[in-house]
Amino acid sequence: TSPVATTQLAPGKPVDLVVSNGPAPVTLDDWTGKPADQATQTLTADGLKVKTTQKYTMTVAKGDVISQTPAAGTVHRGDTVTFVVSQGPPLVLVPAVTGKSVDQARKILRNAGFEVQVTHVFPWVIGGNVVAQSPNGTTKAPKGSTVTIAIR
Repeated sequence: TSPVATTQLAPGKPVDLVVSNGPAPVTLDDWTGKPADQATQTLTADGLKVKTTQKYTMTVAKGDVISQTPAAGTVHRGDTVTFVVSQGPPLVLVPAVTGKSVDQARKILRNAGFEVQVTHVFPWVIGGNVVAQSPNGTTKAPKGSTVTIAIR
């Protein structure tokens, strides 16, 4: 106000008021498919708050934004933007296939969601049994990743 509060005025004297328009508007971009850490830095610098949750997904790279709330548009300084961030593919148990035939091992690993790469201990051997695998059976690895089996 002008004059400031508690100033005594004669009746009928004008008082100027400055009225707030509320929090400053901020343009919110669409961050889906982009790095969550970059989004968080940018939005924090713009005066926004950021919350994140995480989710496994086969389609969005680890660390990238899967979805956001609110969607792109105008928000206001101090508002909260929530991101769902990719943890990458889910981790699944790698089946132990040591001792199995190459065909059995391939089938078991593919059914569990893995790609299979075959190496031969002796290059002239066709078929044979699995003598080693990486990653080892009973450990966890990202679904869709490659398990290498060595055959003799």
